[in-house]
Amino acid sequence: MRGLSLLGASLFLAALLPAPVLAAEPSVTGQTGLISMPDARFAPEGSWRTGMSFMRPYQALWTNVTLFPWMEGSFRYTRIYHVPGFPEEQAIGYGDFKDKSFDAKLQLVPERGAWPAIALGAQDAGGGTGI
Repeated sequence: MRGLSLLGASLFLAALLPAPVLAAEPSVTGQTGLISMPDARFAPEGSWRTGMSFMRPYQALWTNVTLFPWMEGSFRYTRIYHVPGFPEEQAIGYGDFKDKSFDAKLQLVPERGAWPAIALGAQDAGGGTGI
């Protein structure tokens, strides 16, 4: 019994240890981030990623470019299922609501040791359908 509790305590403590830094991965919006939230990490300089994501009710086609180690931009075209784009009489043949967005992010402070990176960014910078 004592061995089992020691094993459980060891596994719990191991789970609390900081994990190694993972590569910057795109979120469902195309920006580097976590699921649907951008973070202050960036893809490697000169990276160009394109993809498609689906998180009900949103489906997005996106492209992301990291021009410099401190600057990232992305564009996405989103379809929102089961939301009409226009009032019923105008919606014939149009289908679901669609939106275009541009995002940009600049790194102010890089990640160093235990100190997190700090970035400033804007999502849907052009106001969505204004692009």
